[in-house]
This record gives sequence, C-alpha cells and structure tokens, in this order.
Amino acid sequence: MKMSGLLSRNNQELTGVVGSARLPRKGETLPRRMSEKDIAFVSLDSLSVEDATRMVESSVGHIVNVGAGGNRVPRAAYRILASAGVPVIEGVTSSDIARLGDGDRVRIDGGRVFLGEHELGEGREADAAALLDSNADAERELVDSALSHYADAVEFLHVEHSLLIDGEGMPELRLDFADQHVVVVSDGQGAAEELHSLKPFIREYRPILVGVDGGAGTLRDAGFRPDLVVGDAREMSEKALRDAGEIVLGADRDGRCPSAERITELELGAVTFPAAAPARDMAVLLAHHGGASMIVTAGETSGLSEQFAADGSSPTTSVVNMVVRDKIVPARACASLYRSRGGALALALLALVVLGVVAAALVFSDQTSAVMDWLVAQWNHFAVWVQGLMGK
Repeated sequence: MKMSGLLSRNNQELTGVVGSARLPRKGETLPRRMSEKDIAFVSLDSLSVEDATRMVESSVGHIVNVGAGGNRVPRAAYRILASAGVPVIEGVTSSDIARLGDGDRVRIDGGRVFLGEHELGEGREADAAALLDSNADAERELVDSALSHYADAVEFLHVEHSLLIDGEGMPELRLDFADQHVVVVSDGQGAAEELHSLKPFIREYRPILVGVDGGAGTLRDAGFRPDLVVGDAREMSEKALRDAGEIVLGADRDGRCPSAERITELELGAVTFPAAAPARDMAVLLAHHGGASMIVTAGETSGLSEQFAADGSSPTTSVVNMVVRDKIVPARACASLYRSRGGALALALLALVVLGVVAAALVFSDQTSAVMDWLVAQWNHFAVWVQGLMGK
C-alpha cells in the first residue's frame, strides 16, 4: 500500500502532506475519482464493504472521516481500511469542510486540515489499532444499547398491554379514522423533506393529517392544516394549535398534563391521553384503534444505530410498531411506491389511447367487423397486462 509520504510536498516550508481533496457528489458515498495523490473526505459510518474495498484498491493517499460525530456505527469498513494500512484522520466534521470543493489542494499536518493558510478543522491521526479498537467499542455500545432498549420495551408492554391490545384508556375524538389513510408527521430530522415527497400521495388520497409535537408546525409550513395534533402544546406554535381540527395532549399515567395550562391560556379545547408513551406512539395508536387502513409516518429516526442511540426512537415505539405492523408504512417507502404506481398507470393510459387511435383508423377504413374482432382481442391482452402492472 502506498503511504502518505508519496503525496506531493509542493511547499518545502510547510510540514505535512498535500493532496487534492476528493468529495462525494450529492447522493453518493464515494468520490468518483481517487488516486494515491488524493485525500478523500468521506463518512466511514456510511461505507459499505464494497466502498471500503474500492478505496483500498484506488491506493488513496489519505482519508478524512467526516462523520456526524455522534455514536459510532460498527462497520466492516473500519476493519478493511485498518488491515490495508490506509491513513485515516478522525474528528473532523462535515461542517468543518463546508467551504471545501472537489479538487481543492489541501494539506494535512498532525491531524489538522488546511485549505491554503486557513485551518478547516483539527482531528487526530488514527492508526490501524485505534480504528479496530474504536470499532470494537462501537459494537459493544450497540449491543448494550439494544439490550437496554428492549428491556424498557418489555416493561412498557407489561404496563400498557391493555392500551396496546384493546385500546383501553384512549380518548374519544370527533375525528373518524375508520378505513382512512393517515399521515403522522413527527418533528425529527428530514420531516419537511419527507412530507414534500408525500404531496402527490396526499393530493390523491386526502389522508387524515396528524402533527406530533413540532410536526404540527412542519405540516403548517408545508401548507397543510392538521386534522389532529398530538403531544406537548408548549412545543407547538399558537397558529398550529388554532389551525388544528382537534388537540390531544400527552399526559402522565396519573393524569397530570404539563401543557394543559397553555391550552387554557389560548382558550382552546383539548382532550388528554394518559399513557407511558411519547406523543408519536399515542398518535399511531389513535389511528390504529380508530380503524385506519394505512398509517404513513414521517420525520422519524431510521437505522440500527440511530434507533438505539440515547436520543433515538423510544423503546415504546418498537412495541407500538409491532402492534400496527400490518398498517404502518415509512414516508420514504410510501412516496417511492406511489411514484412507481403513478408511472405504471400513466403507461397503461398511454397504451389505451394508442388502442383507441388505431381502432378509429380502422373504422374509417370501412373494416368494422375486423375492427370489432381486433378490439376484443387487444382489450383482453391489455386487461391482463394492466393487472400485471398493478400486481407488481
């Protein structure tokens, strides 16, 4: 493996190694070009085995790990890079390199990254042993977090099984969920983007829109009026609360509701939902026990490491998702399936128009009997074809 000493040193007065910065394009995990004279800025927590192998094969001079800086994800990529002896700089974040462009000449000196004379960020050089140790630590932390997560989930199931199974203790609402599509918007990262991707689905199906805590504001900012808001009124704007069709306030199991005072001040009506669960789970259970046919969730934590992180999804969510598993669909999956369905329908309609044009041409050529026989045969083929499209 060619090491960092092979990188060019253009300025003899400066220490460290110099190379061309290589950054992934938007939506990609790896730069498209890499060589021994390049310094790759990537998130190792996003690298697959194939990506890590490609980096080794490219003999990239240096790697700067610009992960989010949160909990480390145990990935095989760390072991692959450590085994190959690829020099890695840890501790630099994506915000540190915000001004860096692909192809810029950068210098690395003792873990510090420079663009010209400007220091972009300071990290630390990680040798093979350090990479392997940090990956082993991440594996242990992930397992410990998962065990704690599911222990809390079992406790929740013990306490709230009547609510989960039978809907006991649910507040009564004017809103009728029966056989309706429901979109539940939480206030997690990416909520606004996911809601935007759902707009075609929302326009066609007119689902019931539920805002959870700050998700009520996300709905309103996107131009939607929430049919229901659930959670802590102190985390919702006055406009979002006044726009909502109904308001459900989360409360402790003993009935204490910290946000009831704000509703009183605004002279609004609301009902409380005493449960040992966060507002997101209350909203999903309301839709489920109300008879909703499908529940689309937006603005939620996704991924294994994120789920078990200290600020990840609640252990109660794991249990609630099992209860409603035949109805719940993540927003990204719903948007993707809807686009595929729309493409198939458009193709089917186009084929139907073509059939009509051909039939009209044959009629005007005075071949009516032949036209009818041909239309019957083609219509049968077309019907079978459309059924195949819709079944995919």
